[in-house]
Amino acid sequence: MIYLAKELEEDSTPIPFTKLIDELKEQLGLQLSIFEIMADIDILEQRSLVERNNDPDKKETRYTLQPVIKKYILIDPLGLIDEKSNKPKKSTQTVNIL
Repeated sequence: MIYLAKELEEDSTPIPFTKLIDELKEQLGLQLSIFEIMADIDILEQRSLVERNNDPDKKETRYTLQPVIKKYILIDPLGLIDEKSNKPKKSTQTVNIL
């Protein structure tokens, strides 16, 4: 979902399934089979987190996110989505308690 949100931020055109698979494997180094990825996408669809669009002209399945979900992932106000980029910074000040 993070990958979809970042891709859709630049261009709101739904992402083709083949591009989604290729990019996830290349960028994230995923060692998952296509069947496992399809099963995971189906679960996200059932939970209404990912939307599937069928392009009848190209006979291709494309995926997108609802705008509110995309925005929440990109903003991530509580740091729940992408933990490594939103961890609170530790203070370097020391406090002496007597």
